[in-house]
Amino acid sequence: MNDLFYYFDSRELPTGDAFDEITEILPKNRIEKIKRLRRTNDKRLSASAGLLLCFALSGSGFPLSDTYADLRGKPYFPEYPGFKFSLSHSGCFAACLISGSECGCDIEKIGKPNLGIADRHFSPAEQTIISDASEDDRADVFYKLWTLKESYIKFDGRGLALPLSSFSVDLSGDGIRVRERGTLRKCALFSYDIIHGYKAAVCLSGEKKEGPVPRQVHFDDIVNTVRSPKQVYR
Repeated sequence: MNDLFYYFDSRELPTGDAFDEITEILPKNRIEKIKRLRRTNDKRLSASAGLLLCFALSGSGFPLSDTYADLRGKPYFPEYPGFKFSLSHSGCFAACLISGSECGCDIEKIGKPNLGIADRHFSPAEQTIISDASEDDRADVFYKLWTLKESYIKFDGRGLALPLSSFSVDLSGDGIRVRERGTLRKCALFSYDIIHGYKAAVCLSGEKKEGPVPRQVHFDDIVNTVRSPKQVYR
């Protein structure tokens, strides 16, 4: 399976009854999650991430199915062991990465960098990268590192058992690498400026030289690919 990276603007979603209708195609656990959310924007972002996953499944020839979480909280499809995915959302955008092996992605809306987070949770090498950046570039550098670290955590799957400060993103070479306890991990990371005001990153298994080209998915793409929940669910 090819590595594919999709993103979607949640503002394209309809409102009211039309929103409820389109979310009917989502897996049951995603629908339950949306219902538990209180803020409208959170509901729309969660729905957007789920719809991107449905789009990715259908576009790859897989029937839709409910998602589950393993013991460490990493979502997966038990019936599709060769289909790995990662979801993220921030601001108005959702992102979905799919791969044939373990993967992770993150997207973040760029704001004022929280340097307190960097002081507490970034490695000394990463803190140096941020402090060496000019004031104009500091937010860009902070969010580049932040998204890369988040994508690695999702790739790794240990969740909160892997502290952010226990590994370091290395930007010094030709490619972006991760060092954990001084050892280079066998994974490849890529950083993206896919939309103005947002940073995104993906982490893939192996030592790949090129990451997937991000593709913006529109609402009509989802509707045309995932046609009828009664037809696509097994």
